[in-house]
Amino acid sequence: MLRKVSGLLRRGHGQDAAAPRSRLHTEDTDHDASGKGLPQARLPSRIFPDGPRQVSEEETFGLLKLTLHCAQLLQVRRDRPYFAVLSIGSQTLTSARIRAPAHEDVCLTWEASSHFVLQRSGPTLARVAIYRGGKYKGALNNFLECWCQIDLATYFDNEPGARSLPEGGWHDLLSANGSDGSASQHAGRLKVSAAASSPRALESQLWTRLLPLADFDGNGSLNDQEFVMLMQAFGADLEEHDLEGLWRRVADPEGAATPIAQLADRMTRVHSGGDLASLMKRCPVDGAALVPGQDLANLIYMTLVLDEGLAPTTPSATLKGGYSTAQQASRAWMLRMTEWLTHPLAGAPSGILRGNKYAVGGLRLGAQAAHILVVDRRSRLVVEEKLGVVLSLAMRNMYQSRMGRVLMREGFFARLKSMSETKGRYMDSPESVKDIPIFLHLFKDDLNLSEIRDPIDSFRTFNQFFFRELKPGARPIASPTEDSVIVSCADCRLIVYESVDEATRFWIKGRRFSVAGLLADASPERELSAPHARGTLAIFRLAPQDYHRFHAPLGGSVVSITPVPGELFTVNPIAIHSEFVDVFTENKRSILWLDTPEFGRVAFVAVGATLVGSIVWSVGPGDAVAKGQELGYFAFGGSTCILLLPDAHPVVWDEDLLQYGRKSLETLVRVGERVGVHAGSALETPAEERAALATSTAAATAGIMPLEERAQGMDTARDEAGLLMAMSPVASPRVASTLAPGSSPFGWGAELGGTAMGEESHSSESSDGGYVSAT
Repeated sequence: MLRKVSGLLRRGHGQDAAAPRSRLHTEDTDHDASGKGLPQARLPSRIFPDGPRQVSEEETFGLLKLTLHCAQLLQVRRDRPYFAVLSIGSQTLTSARIRAPAHEDVCLTWEASSHFVLQRSGPTLARVAIYRGGKYKGALNNFLECWCQIDLATYFDNEPGARSLPEGGWHDLLSANGSDGSASQHAGRLKVSAAASSPRALESQLWTRLLPLADFDGNGSLNDQEFVMLMQAFGADLEEHDLEGLWRRVADPEGAATPIAQLADRMTRVHSGGDLASLMKRCPVDGAALVPGQDLANLIYMTLVLDEGLAPTTPSATLKGGYSTAQQASRAWMLRMTEWLTHPLAGAPSGILRGNKYAVGGLRLGAQAAHILVVDRRSRLVVEEKLGVVLSLAMRNMYQSRMGRVLMREGFFARLKSMSETKGRYMDSPESVKDIPIFLHLFKDDLNLSEIRDPIDSFRTFNQFFFRELKPGARPIASPTEDSVIVSCADCRLIVYESVDEATRFWIKGRRFSVAGLLADASPERELSAPHARGTLAIFRLAPQDYHRFHAPLGGSVVSITPVPGELFTVNPIAIHSEFVDVFTENKRSILWLDTPEFGRVAFVAVGATLVGSIVWSVGPGDAVAKGQELGYFAFGGSTCILLLPDAHPVVWDEDLLQYGRKSLETLVRVGERVGVHAGSALETPAEERAALATSTAAATAGIMPLEERAQGMDTARDEAGLLMAMSPVASPRVASTLAPGSSPFGWGAELGGTAMGEESHSSESSDGGYVSAT
């Protein structure tokens, strides 16, 4: 009888001794009696929105199977395919491409699903975007049509007063033309459903599915013999009298047999908190060895295997993963091929001289090139900072190759500086006001016009609009009276490091960078820079669409402000990661020294960049400034602020910022948000909370790794791909000319959007969370 049950466990789920192992487990760690290797149950990284991690009942909402059913759009083009892109944290998945049906009732049907393990400390906000395929099978571009956001934790929330889910699972879709939620932006609706199972529900469901295997007479109940035989077939690590004792605890005391539903519920209650591996050594479906002491992981594993075995799906019914961002998932195939040819691992032309080493943000399937990835701190979504194709390739060749460096030395930087000064004068002229509507259109999804203090039509020049002020209260300041708390000085992409050495290891790659160079300290004894030589620093990078006034990260007294002349390189990470330029020591900048109560004397450096010719201070030496008070502003372009704190005053940066920084990921923050605290302060986050947060942010994605780790083996890969170098379309030195002003009022606007402004320009990828930066 026992052999019969064991055989049933294999055959009943479409498995036999020769069946291929499940794709869930990845390694052999156990052996059977004959010595043959047995796979061990391992959860795949694809089910974790923020990277692989261990699961515990206390920190886990549960397992969620999310299904995208269909979308009803107000307008469709029946000659183009449509696909959906789902983003949760750092996981992005995409559906199959389908065309709208020929009849009038327009409904795009995917019926595609995927599983996720939702953690209480992890991301729960999902963003679903609907894209329309471009011409030539999306060779040139795919276009964002509409999107919606869903808080997946709501599916697990049964508390009184909790926000209810939409009736019927329908969610309103907002047009890509805007994201303010107004009725005029309604573009259709999306039907989504989710099967959400808490840890307790998972075990109850598992027993409900497994116990019927021993119901040989089909009466929906089990007796003591059937129950004991089933447990023995599962490999229960209990003696027969212990199994009989377990039966007495879960069985109906008034009958010889117990209904399976009742038995499953009692097994869950009796076993709750126990070791499932003591009742079940191996997965009944694929034979994988369960991991002792990891009940929840084992439950999730067996649920996934059962779903795959009992309900086989076609590829079109499964959401395809392996992407970090929606932009990567939606990228046109021709662009992917171009990027692949120009990526250092594939053999860029400059790789001949081992020059092209730009690699930030990680590599993922579906985007075989490096891109600038940033993390939205509030939603925990990983988004891509989108550069125009031509501009991106030009920057890589200019700043990441020795050939580009040599060519640029031949008068290029003088031309760049002259161009920036000319553009600056134009932006201060009354004629420039006509460029404001174009800028608003280009960055429509990154600007909240309701926050601007003055009406748009009140600005008389473009620069007046560019360094606009916000309404009072638009940026609350964290702990304004606590001297130990550091806040963000700008709306920016922030990266923090506990030491200068760590910053140069993960982020600043210039060979000649030094604290003395940053602070322009030419004194023999390095009196200015010596106290900060091994200090702590934060780098706040502003993109053109950001609010361009910068504020005091700490309260204190202004000691001095020193302007430092220099170049106007871009502050884009492509240049920051260059070994051939030292942006922070060669660029024009201005250094403010601030005496603070908690941190002593700190340096605040405002760094100019391409198209940024002026740094204007609102304070002067001797002024007392409060935390969050305006310090100054930049004119048109992107720029950077650096906060450098002395060695003697250690800082504890917020754990999420630290973890993202170690993955070479910047974090989107706003003015006034807390970013760190003085070590030992009463406001320092407790160690256990920091450990929990570190766990939830340590792996931004499975494919994102620190730059230093990714650099290993890159030279070998570049040599092997040397034959591809001649194929690159950007081998010409003419790439430098792509930064010259063109037909766009800004000289780069049309290129940044990835398409010419016209019929398709309203669907720029930046509207799906991309952050466009020119400098």
